Amino acid sequence: MKYRGWMVLVVLYIFLLGVKFDYICIESAFVRNYFADILCLPILFSVSTLLIRYVKRATTFKLSLLQICFVFLYISIVFEFVLPHFSTKFTYDIFDIFAYGLGGIIFLFFSKIN
Repeated sequence: MKYRGWMVLVVLYIFLLGVKFDYICIESAFVRNYFADILCLPILFSVSTLLIRYVKRATTFKLSLLQICFVFLYISIVFEFVLPHFSTKFTYDIFDIFAYGLGGIIFLFFSKIN
C-alpha cells in the first residue's frame, strides 16, 4: 500500500501533538515550533484524498493545484489571522505560514512521484 508512509506521519503527528514535546526531550526550537505545522497539510491532504477516493470510488482522484492553494490560504488565514483575535491559545507567526507552504509543497512533490 503506497500510503503506508503517510500513515506513519499521521501517527507521529498525533503523538507529537499529544505529548506537546513536554514529556520527551526535544530541544530543537524548529522541531518544537514548526514540525507540526509542516506536517499539517500533507496529512490533511492525504486523508482527504483517501476519503474522497473511498466515497467516490475513484481510485485515480488527485487534488488540483487550485484546491491545494485554497486550503493553504484558508488554513493560514484562519490559524494565523482570525483565531489569534479570539483566543490566547493561538498566536500569529509568519513562519507558521511558511511551514504550511512547505507542507503543501511536500505534498505536491510526493503526489507527483506516485
